[in-house]
Amino acid sequence: MALSWRLALLCRPDSTRTTQPQSDALLNAWARERCQGVDKATRLTAANGFFLQNKSKTLTTAVWFVSGILDYLPRVRSTILQNHFSDAAGFIGVDNGFFLGAQGGGGKAAQVFAKGANRSIQLSDGFFWTGAALTLLLLHQPSLDEYSDIVSVIKRAKLSFCLLADRVVILGRDSSSVDFPGDTPGLDWAVLTPATAEELGAAGVETRPPYDPGAFRKRFHAQTKYVLMRGDFIIFSQAQTLEAVEAQLAWAGEMVAGV
Repeated sequence: MALSWRLALLCRPDSTRTTQPQSDALLNAWARERCQGVDKATRLTAANGFFLQNKSKTLTTAVWFVSGILDYLPRVRSTILQNHFSDAAGFIGVDNGFFLGAQGGGGKAAQVFAKGANRSIQLSDGFFWTGAALTLLLLHQPSLDEYSDIVSVIKRAKLSFCLLADRVVILGRDSSSVDFPGDTPGLDWAVLTPATAEELGAAGVETRPPYDPGAFRKRFHAQTKYVLMRGDFIIFSQAQTLEAVEAQLAWAGEMVAGV
């Protein structure tokens, strides 16, 4: 997924000014992100392997002792597990990555189970498989006037369909709780609703601690209202106002200008 949207940008029909350095920059950014993800997974696997294969009685005794203490401190234990297994860091730290680090970008969104069509259950990243590099996500229920402003911002951006999706995702309780605008030709609206434990149980989906359906929202800044999400579930940028979103879209356009 991280590579596919880059290739789509390089192969889009309106791309007539592609140069080798620009193409290399886009693909090299993917290579750096991929290497960091693989390196992180390798280190985690190596650490787990060392721990499981270690036959030291001292280490085993220490682990049992600490485990016994943590049984009485469930909140601390949960925090340790979340820090160990969480992918919250995402690709932060990759130089010249395709995101706006100074504006909340670079991290990875939290994967949760969400309500799909016909009461089915799907993973949240599927909402952003639009075929475009970026998809706008709203973390609040917009007013009818705001819908119009959102459409205007997207139109003024004049970005390729390979860069900005014609879908806007709204984080909400369910589609019935969201008031959609009457007519927005060329723009699709989708509601991402994290599934409850009861809904997951009814669908035969079993989760284990520290799974948290609210983790998706918690991954973003508390004041964030708008997010530009990459198709590979990486956060491109976060914003509190539509004016900031418009500026971020302009930055995105400049980052791939000529590609």
